[in-house]
Amino acid sequence: MCNAKALKNVLIAGLVLVSLGGLGFAYLAPPLIRSATYAVGYTSNNVSHDDAALFKPMTMSGLYYVHLPASGCKWCSWFGVDFRRHAAFVPVALYSSSLGFSYIHRDQANGVNLLSHKAGDWTVEFSDAGVVFSGEGLVVRFQK
Repeated sequence: MCNAKALKNVLIAGLVLVSLGGLGFAYLAPPLIRSATYAVGYTSNNVSHDDAALFKPMTMSGLYYVHLPASGCKWCSWFGVDFRRHAAFVPVALYSSSLGFSYIHRDQANGVNLLSHKAGDWTVEFSDAGVVFSGEGLVVRFQK
């Protein structure tokens, strides 16, 4: 009888530790979850595409990532938008887990701002309806 109670306590403690570990990972390396908050469309070299995928980091508000498979941009097919800071950026790094989901590191969430000289010649326009950024033959539109 004593062994059954000890086993139950060990299982509960193990479950609590695994849960805390999962929450810690979700906070430090939030997984990207598909979002339908904005409609995203893009034009690459005057050709419209509708295959953009919008993602939101699980534990971060106001931040979105978009994957543009046919972007034509020679150095990036992922872009990010932070509506709190009114910034569009190229992510520093995105990671893929062995479980098949993408995630970011919280300390690398903002990337290289498109308006900085490192990113080239881009324009970024925020409005109440969303954001439009363009450069290098690419125009991306986030609209509510």
